[in-house]
Amino acid sequence: MAPSAAASPPPRWFTTRGTAKLPPFPDTWPAALLRLARLGAAAGTGPGEAGTDEGRGTDGSREAFVGIVEVLEAVETIANGDARTAFKPLGEALLRAAQALQDSLSAGPEVAEFVELLDAVLLTVRAAQTAPRPPRELRRAFRRRSAAEGLAPVCRDYKMRVDEFERRWVEAGNRPTDQEEGKTAGLGDEAEYGDEELDPLAAQTAAARALEASSDPAGALPLYTAVLAAHRATHGPDNPATLLAAEDAARAHRALGEHAAASTLEQDVLDRRAAALGPDHMDTLRAAEALARTRAAQGDFHETERLEADVLERRTRLLGAEHADTLRAAGNRASTLHALGRFAEALVVEEDVLSQQTRRIGPDATDTLVAAANLASTLRALGRLVEARYLEEDVLRRQRRRLGPDADEVLRAMGNLGSTCSVLGDYARAKELEEAVLQRRTETLGPDHPDTLLAAGNLAATLHNLRRFAEAQRLEAEVLQKRTKLLGDEHPLSVLAAANLSATLVQLGRCDEAQALAEGVLEKRARLLGANHPQTEAARVALRKTIREVLW
Repeated sequence: MAPSAAASPPPRWFTTRGTAKLPPFPDTWPAALLRLARLGAAAGTGPGEAGTDEGRGTDGSREAFVGIVEVLEAVETIANGDARTAFKPLGEALLRAAQALQDSLSAGPEVAEFVELLDAVLLTVRAAQTAPRPPRELRRAFRRRSAAEGLAPVCRDYKMRVDEFERRWVEAGNRPTDQEEGKTAGLGDEAEYGDEELDPLAAQTAAARALEASSDPAGALPLYTAVLAAHRATHGPDNPATLLAAEDAARAHRALGEHAAASTLEQDVLDRRAAALGPDHMDTLRAAEALARTRAAQGDFHETERLEADVLERRTRLLGAEHADTLRAAGNRASTLHALGRFAEALVVEEDVLSQQTRRIGPDATDTLVAAANLASTLRALGRLVEARYLEEDVLRRQRRRLGPDADEVLRAMGNLGSTCSVLGDYARAKELEEAVLQRRTETLGPDHPDTLLAAGNLAATLHNLRRFAEAQRLEAEVLQKRTKLLGDEHPLSVLAAANLSATLVQLGRCDEAQALAEGVLEKRARLLGANHPQTEAARVALRKTIREVLW
C-alpha cells in the first residue's frame, strides 16, 4: 500500500505540556462522531454500490482524515494531565488509521481498524469520567448501515457503548435525550434513519440493553426472548436480525449462569452463520468466540480450546498477528491453556499479548488490563507469587481510577488480588478484599450467581488459612450445594468446591466425610482432565493425606 502523499501534523494536545482543568464536554462531539461514523460505514459497503460514494476516492480519503482529526481535537477538550499518557498512544493509533484510510478506503482490515479505534476513543472518554451528550442520531446511522459487510457486530457493540453513555448521562443529573431542547447542529437526516420509538422490537431491545448495562440480566432476558420469538416468526431462523436477537438472549442466559440455554442458542447461531457466510467471516468468528466462552463456563475446556485455536488461526491469517482481534483471540486461548493446566504455554502467549497491547493502546486500556490480569493468574499458578501480586495491585489501581470502586472489573481485580494475598500469607488483606467483593456481589447479583459463589469460595479459602475452620466449612458446604445444583457435580468448579470442603472437614476431624469427597474429586479429575493434569495430581496427594488422617 502506497504511503499517503501528505501527512497532517498531530493535533495540538498531542505535544502540549502542562495540566489543564477538565472543561465541559463539547457540543460538537456528537456531530464529529456522526461524521466519522458515516465515513466508516460508507467505507465498509464495498466499491460500486449505489449511494456509497461519500468518503471514496481522493476527496473522500481527505474527508476521512479530516474527520478523524476533528475527533482528536474534540478529545483534546476533555484531556487533563492525568489522562495524557493514555491519550498519546490513542492519538498515534488513530493517526495511523487515518493514513491507512487515505490510501484505500475499500480495504477490509483498515475499515475494521477504523471502527475499532473509534470505539477506543469512546473508552478513553469514559476513562476521563465525563458524560457526553448521547448521540442518538449516530446510533441510528450505525443501525442503518449495520448490514454492511463486516460492520454489523462492531456496530452492535458500539450501540451498547452509546447506551451505557446515555445511562451515565442521566445518572449525572442530566435530562434524557428525548427531553433535550433542539438538536446538535450537523446531525440531521432524522427521517432517513426512522424513529426507533415507532419500532416496538427496537424499543424492546433498547430497554433490554439498558437493563443489561445496569447489571440486570434477569430483567433483560424476557425482553430478549420475546424479540427473538418475534423475529423468528416474522423473518425465519436465518435472518440477520433473528441471529442478532439470539446472540442477545444467549448473552443474558450466560450472565445468569444458564449455560446450557446459552450454549444451545450460540451453537445454532454459529452453524447458521458458517453456512451463510463461511468460516472466515467476522460474524462467524464472533459466534465461535461466544460459544467458546460458554463452553468454558460449562467446564468443557477441550472443546473451548478447539474453538479458540481455530479462531486464532483464522484471525492471524486474515488480520495479522498484531491486530487487536488477533491479540484478543490469543489471550482467550491462553486462558484456556491455563485452565487445562498448560501453564508454561499460557505464560509465553500472555507475556507476548501484554507487551503488544501495552505498546499498541497503552497501559490503562481495557484489553491491556485484561491481559495483565490473565498473566498474573498464570504467574500465581506457577508459584511466582510476588510477580503476580505486583501485577494485580497495578491492575486494581488502574481499574479503580478508570471505573470507580463498584465496577465489575474492579471487583474481579479485588478478588484476584485477594487470592494471591491469601497464598502469600497476607490473610488480613485477603480477608478484607474478599469480604468486600462477596458483599457487593451478593447485593448486585444475588446469593446464587456464579460470581457470588466464586467470591464465597475465595473467602472460605482464606478463613481456612486463618484456621477458622467452622466458618470456612459453612461457606464451602453452601458453595458446593449451589454449584452442584447450578452446574452439575462434574463441573470443574463443583469439583473444586468438593476438594476445598474435604480439606476443611479433615481439620474438623470429620475424616470419613472428607475421604468420601476426596475419592470423588480424584475420580472426576482423572476422568475429565486426565491422569497427569496438575489438578489430578493435587487430588491424589490430598486423598493420600486424608487416608492417613483416617488411619490415625
